[in-house]
Amino acid sequence: MGFGLPSQSSGSGKPYLKYDGRAGRLHRVDRAQGADGMWSSTEVDITRDAAFVADFANVRIGFINYPKGAAPQKVMVPYGTPLPQRPNELGPDGRPIYRDGFEFDVVLHKTVAGNDNGQAREVSSTAKVAIDGFGEAFEAYLAAPEKAAGKLPVLKLVDTVAVKSGQSTNYRPVFKIMSWVDRPPGLSGVQAAPAPAPVRAPEPVGASADDFPGDDFG
Repeated sequence: MGFGLPSQSSGSGKPYLKYDGRAGRLHRVDRAQGADGMWSSTEVDITRDAAFVADFANVRIGFINYPKGAAPQKVMVPYGTPLPQRPNELGPDGRPIYRDGFEFDVVLHKTVAGNDNGQAREVSSTAKVAIDGFGEAFEAYLAAPEKAAGKLPVLKLVDTVAVKSGQSTNYRPVFKIMSWVDRPPGLSGVQAAPAPAPVRAPEPVGASADDFPGDDFG
């Protein structure tokens, strides 16, 4: 399961939503620019209450390198188009430094958005648990009749599943589509044409679709 798996990014102040597969947690990562012009990040754990509109109509897939202490480098194309060639740079271990990855934008629900004021955040990852978890929600979107009507899904993290690999354990996120909404103003992407347990993670909070009306994301 996944996204069916070039443009170079640069350091910027765009905030993002981060899924930590090692702990099974969602963090709102706020960006701020200091007087010296340098950008810094502040992480806020919003795992339990996070709900967000996912711009699944504009998913991008490809290859991402996350160099330590520097901005991500990405070679991405819109979902549904042929993948570009993977850059051939290798790391000290002899393996490609550009890994399969995805990205798309979200708008957080007002209760967890901080000072977003409806602006978009980016979600991206090369972690297999994230690719599988977000990919499962994406596949549900592709199969839903609401997609054909041009709606976008409101996702909530409702569980995580432990995935063991060698001596390590990571956590695949499980998302639930809580409701469907019109594209909020913060998501400026063009709408796609309608188609003819070390970590006890997020406890379900009993939210219903009525808890996430469309006007709470802008």
